[in-house]
Amino acid sequence: VGPNLAQSSLVTLAAGAAIHLVAPAAFGSYAGMIAKEMAPTWWWVALHALFAVGGWLVLQKYKLLNGVGGRLGSMTFVTGNLATLVSVAAGAVDLRELRFRDWNGIYTRDQVVTVLAAALLSSTITRWANARPLSGYLRNPVAAGGMTAFLLMIVVSVSGYIHSKNANSGIGVGSFVGMAAVTLLPRFGDVACAALLGAGYFLLFYPFELHPPGGKQGSCAALGAGTWMLFRFVGRSAARRAALAFPARFADAKT
Repeated sequence: VGPNLAQSSLVTLAAGAAIHLVAPAAFGSYAGMIAKEMAPTWWWVALHALFAVGGWLVLQKYKLLNGVGGRLGSMTFVTGNLATLVSVAAGAVDLRELRFRDWNGIYTRDQVVTVLAAALLSSTITRWANARPLSGYLRNPVAAGGMTAFLLMIVVSVSGYIHSKNANSGIGVGSFVGMAAVTLLPRFGDVACAALLGAGYFLLFYPFELHPPGGKQGSCAALGAGTWMLFRFVGRSAARRAALAFPARFADAKT
């Protein structure tokens, strides 16, 4: 099945069974994506889940990253790395498991195009489902993203596509971006640009951990959304200053 499809199916089931449990189910599923090399027993998996719960409480109390797509995944990535360091310090995990991947492992043209295209498609569908819900529970952005990712990953899995792993990674990043609040990414063009940036961050950071904890896709999605919002803010500010300066310069030229 793979960790991506497993977590998206769990979030989808939670959305259909008890919508108020979607966020906790998402945190737990992201924490459970940790590789067996980094959590050799269920006790270490439970530690990752416990740290994720702590991260959820911090997000709730201090309202951190509200409305940002990938908010839950970003925190899970932070807490997962902390739990990994604890397991390494305790001697349960070999430090060599933290080594880099092969730097050339994903950078073929077809794989890059697959990640980018999958992120673009997934983010667009997630935003559409979130903005125009087909049923009540899709009004929850986490539910909309989880169902979108689940359905797209099922299609990719049964298609036999050779780069299905890369496609699922792009789908994950895109679904996180599509969860963003409309106030932050108001147009589909904003979502698309943020998704492409998020996929770019995923490709850039892919080699840095051989067995990353769950939430890496969410972290890249949040970085992509944040980068696009920064670009948009800087562009608007520059345009505003130029619009204000032009009449004064024109008046000076006439005098």
